[in-house]
Amino acid sequence: MYDVKTLMQHYNLSDINEYNLEEIAIISKGIQLNRTRLFDTGKYPVFNGGKKPSGKYDEYNTEENTIAIAQGGAAGYVNFITEKFWAGAHCYVLTPKIKNIANKYLYYTLKENQSQLVKLADGTTILGLSKKKLSKFKILIPPIIVQVEIVNILDHFTELEAELEAELEARKKQYGYYRNKLLFSDLTISQIPHYYCLQEVCEFKRGALIKTKDLVNGNVPVITSSRKIASYHNTANRRGKSITIASSGAYAGYVNYWDIPIYLSDAFSIHPNDKLLALKYLFYFLKLNQSYIHKLAKGPCVPHIYGKDLFHIKIPIPPITEQKRIVSILDKFDSIIHDLSEGLPAEIMARKKQYKYYRKYLFEILNKKNTHG
Repeated sequence: MYDVKTLMQHYNLSDINEYNLEEIAIISKGIQLNRTRLFDTGKYPVFNGGKKPSGKYDEYNTEENTIAIAQGGAAGYVNFITEKFWAGAHCYVLTPKIKNIANKYLYYTLKENQSQLVKLADGTTILGLSKKKLSKFKILIPPIIVQVEIVNILDHFTELEAELEAELEARKKQYGYYRNKLLFSDLTISQIPHYYCLQEVCEFKRGALIKTKDLVNGNVPVITSSRKIASYHNTANRRGKSITIASSGAYAGYVNYWDIPIYLSDAFSIHPNDKLLALKYLFYFLKLNQSYIHKLAKGPCVPHIYGKDLFHIKIPIPPITEQKRIVSILDKFDSIIHDLSEGLPAEIMARKKQYKYYRKYLFEILNKKNTHG
């Protein structure tokens, strides 16, 4: 842990100046790139008015390690982009234009004041942040040596967070690899599976829609077209263990597994012939094909998926004893990943809180010095 107060006492904070943003940075707007020209794969990300890239493009118009601020959409959102990218028409790009300011310091001070930038956005239907308002935004500039120290402290936390997120992602990929290997590559000749269409070995049952006003307070999870529990009810319409598929919306086709009674609403359940097919084995197979199942959802506005859309999917069915062996191994992997997913995200969240705490504290010191001298 840093003793920031003691650390900052080593520096002269009396020489803090306040500037309009336009005085210390060049504020330029990106160039319009029509959505039809964007790709899922490409050399460079395209940043527009959102918090994340809106797609990929094979050219770039902005160098790496650049501050970007959303002009529309998530207007006022501050980002620091570490790779070459295409800045769209709803994206401001900031470049320091005076010698005594560190680029990363400017980013951190803008990020700390992001909520104020968001409040500057206006508009009747779509919010937008005007260049005029952004240009007049006030920035405190301490001596360069203080800026560098602030950057070093905050970089420490962001780098640690990035390492933890990379580790979590690596563990998930490792689990996926072994799941694929077990389901399809680790069978002896005597265990070579027969292939069946899901329609041949499963029964598909629709849920029963329930309105919010009809819910009765209880402890039975209500499952809709979401990845999480939507609400609770006092009655279940699926008891025991269930596989559910979200029926509509952004998560149409999302596969989930429940080992408790649930009330199934805007979703359907799949029930295998248990003499041929183990429920948990079926679940792991469906999760392996999750991306394909998502793509089966169709609809002009709101995507939908129905049980019949899955009828044609062929599943390899080895002997039931082999299915149970595979499930047992995958359950152990899943448990390990779950433990990691509990531990690593908690650690990542702790680092984010630390980072925000120190960022706030450091800039509070500068504000107090500037106010009281």
